[in-house]
Amino acid sequence: MDMISTASIPHNERLAFWREVSSTTWVPYELRCDPLLASRFQARIDISEFGPVKATLMTATPLSVQRTPTLIRRADPNWSS
Repeated sequence: MDMISTASIPHNERLAFWREVSSTTWVPYELRCDPLLASRFQARIDISEFGPVKATLMTATPLSVQRTPTLIRRADPNWSS
């Protein structure tokens, strides 16, 4: 099992780090965290592979995620809305 965590990342860099990790691990998306929680932001992703199947478990400080048409096209250039 692989694990990626914000634990060793400086607090002021964690949210930016997590944006990059989660967009690379899954798909590009907008990520926002309440400003009151952002200074204490923590996240972790555990990844397991079972042959052709990949299972992921993400644990994070509450946040919101939005996929815009532009970000969807970045991951899938053939997608049309």
